Amino acid sequence: MPSMNRLYVDLIYEGSDKFANYDPPSGPLDVGTYGVVTRDGNFLPHGNIYSDKFKASYKPDVAILAPVKRANEECIKFQSSYVRSLQAAVKAKAYASSPIGVALEGSYELSKRAAAALIMHNAIVTEIPQESHENIARIMEHEELQEKVVVEKAYACDAYYYFVRKASMAGMKVNFSLGADAYADGKVGGGWTSEGDGGVARFSGRAGGPHVYFPIYSLKCLNNQRFFSKNVPAIRFRTGAIPSEPLVNFELPWDILDDEGDEMLDTEEN
Repeated sequence: MPSMNRLYVDLIYEGSDKFANYDPPSGPLDVGTYGVVTRDGNFLPHGNIYSDKFKASYKPDVAILAPVKRANEECIKFQSSYVRSLQAAVKAKAYASSPIGVALEGSYELSKRAAAALIMHNAIVTEIPQESHENIARIMEHEELQEKVVVEKAYACDAYYYFVRKASMAGMKVNFSLGADAYADGKVGGGWTSEGDGGVARFSGRAGGPHVYFPIYSLKCLNNQRFFSKNVPAIRFRTGAIPSEPLVNFELPWDILDDEGDEMLDTEEN
């Protein structure tokens, strides 16, 4: 049976070159975390290149700059093809002794193809500085790390909403909104509301809440044309890598999926 997890990851990757997390409340995923991606669409962490344990085990001879954080962005969206955004805007905020209404709302119209979209509210982006990519590549040329991927950028938010649907699922439109109810005592309430038939929709968090959700991140791996070791397979990417880049986006470890989430290669063989 095709995995909705894998289909969601595949569709969001198509529209962003980033790896979506099917279970955003699963816990923090710090930049510098390295591991492997399974064929089910899960990232399995093995450690972190910034940790003392990593330094003791691999004794890197180069330095890596500390991660940097970018300013909060009120609304970050990623979506696949065949999704048309009818409305997705952050509403103005005010503070009073009564509820203030909506922080974010949107509406998507779907075609009859597989589709997915992710919306994050008040997202913080943490990333490894570009200047350290060369040194990270040198470290990952260690024999035990060559087949690993590393989290180069991570998004944390106070609230998220995503949907994914196969072509066979009913439903042509999705509406959502995030309440932002602020009061004079400083407490913030509100939550998501969603309507639409067919597909899978997941959402959690509240405007002004803690940044405890990690819906998406950027995975990097060694450029297959720059390996110093001849023992590493060169066939790791669907597309050719740019030789000058020490790290490149990790390509998903499955063949192109059809609108039901099946690998097209498998379909052709059967």
